[in-house]
Amino acid sequence: MQKNHVYISSVHNQLIKHVALLKNAPKYRKEQKLFLAEGLRVVETVLQNRLPLVHFFTTELQLEKALALTNQHQKIIVCSDAVIKKISSSTTPAGFIGVFAQPAPSLADFKYPGIVLAQIADPGNMGTLIRSAAAFNAKTVVVVEGVDPWSCKVVQASAGAISMVQIFQLPWQQLVEMCKQKNIQLNALVIDGTQPLQNASSTNQLLVVGNEARGLCNEWQKDCALKTTIAMPGNTESLNVAVAGSIALYSILKI
Repeated sequence: MQKNHVYISSVHNQLIKHVALLKNAPKYRKEQKLFLAEGLRVVETVLQNRLPLVHFFTTELQLEKALALTNQHQKIIVCSDAVIKKISSSTTPAGFIGVFAQPAPSLADFKYPGIVLAQIADPGNMGTLIRSAAAFNAKTVVVVEGVDPWSCKVVQASAGAISMVQIFQLPWQQLVEMCKQKNIQLNALVIDGTQPLQNASSTNQLLVVGNEARGLCNEWQKDCALKTTIAMPGNTESLNVAVAGSIALYSILKI
């Protein structure tokens, strides 16, 4: 190990306790305005999108790869395997954990087209939808209730693509009022919509995807000017929300 790097071997170290809280506590992440990215490719993606790096934890075994990822070598901290396991969300840690600052985009710079994730409960679904949004060049992801988009599992499921889009966490009513002010229509993805997907447009619109089990509640559907449906000629009752949202976003953006 190179001697100019800090080495932490104790799981009781105060910095490690801080990072463990970032991993486990959504409220603490929000207060600190930080999040964790884990894995070589995920950390690399977030770094490439220039989110501010605060700390980069690695092991002696992976130090050379960590040094190659960033020139911010003073932020690299080498840890024992026990410490990496303490702050990792994986059962088999790869040895690359970055602590990054959460971006704070302004509503004044709100961009569309985009997607609204309303009460999405599963981190894998949310991460997949964020990744799809980035892949299809949607500008914005709005999260209304549901799982914390900055949780380790969401960041992991997005493959780091969460660093490529604007993320807003808004109450539903604030979203509705903002859309009225900016002349943006909300387009709800529902099972029995009045508009087939192929007729939907991305012009001045945000696609709204609801909860995995319940969909978008009736009260919130009333605030949506449009309701779009994916035709399913087969016998399947419904699609997984990440699959449905990705198909709809791809089609609406006319890629």
